Amino acid sequence: MNRKIWFPVALSIIFAALAFSLGRGQNNDIVKQKQELERIKREMEESRNNLDSLQQLERRVQKEITDYEQRASINQTVLGRLNKQLGAIRSDMNKAKSNQNEAQVRLTTTRAHYIGNLKYYYMGIRWDQYESSGVAAEKNALLRVLYLRALAAYDRRQLTRSSEYLADAEKEFMALADREKVVGAARTKKRNEYALVSSQKTKREKELSRVKRKKESETDRFLSLSEEAKQMEQLVAQLETARRHREESAP
Repeated sequence: MNRKIWFPVALSIIFAALAFSLGRGQNNDIVKQKQELERIKREMEESRNNLDSLQQLERRVQKEITDYEQRASINQTVLGRLNKQLGAIRSDMNKAKSNQNEAQVRLTTTRAHYIGNLKYYYMGIRWDQYESSGVAAEKNALLRVLYLRALAAYDRRQLTRSSEYLADAEKEFMALADREKVVGAARTKKRNEYALVSSQKTKREKELSRVKRKKESETDRFLSLSEEAKQMEQLVAQLETARRHREESAP
């Protein structure tokens, strides 16, 4: 074959081979970029699902915190009432204790007075000074017996009243003491409930902060993947356009 004819043919073959090799390389790039784009989209879908789960968890934890806040508020209200009741009961107990002490002093004084009178009327007066015969003496003796009997009855009534007053004061104090125990136990129970609810609320608040931080991190990841996918789509589109132009311009 003539060299003038062979050289252009050989050059055409070389250019065709180079074009084929270049086109094949660009096609491989397009395939790789599309595969990378699909991978990014899968990660975006995973990130979107994670965000949905985190948002649901955030709402659930926030609701739990709200419930704990309401329970804590109710416990505080009840505790306030119980503290007020307990304060009033203890004030009444102080008054009852004072009445009890006063009743004890009154009873002791009345008993001492009663015993003293008995000694005075029945033992302290000499009977021989009234020992004389006659109607007048007998009358005086009878009047004296009636008088002493009346005094003794009066002293016994006073002693009985003092004993009853002391018994009532003791009964009132014991009733208040029992009531203090009941209200005190109820307050202790509410205090423990309030402490438990407050502790649970604090734990859920920490969990909410953790969930929010995780959601922010996942949001950043999703936005980054979205931007990366957008750039990858643009690159694939450019490669596709270049491939079409090359095919259209091929002989």
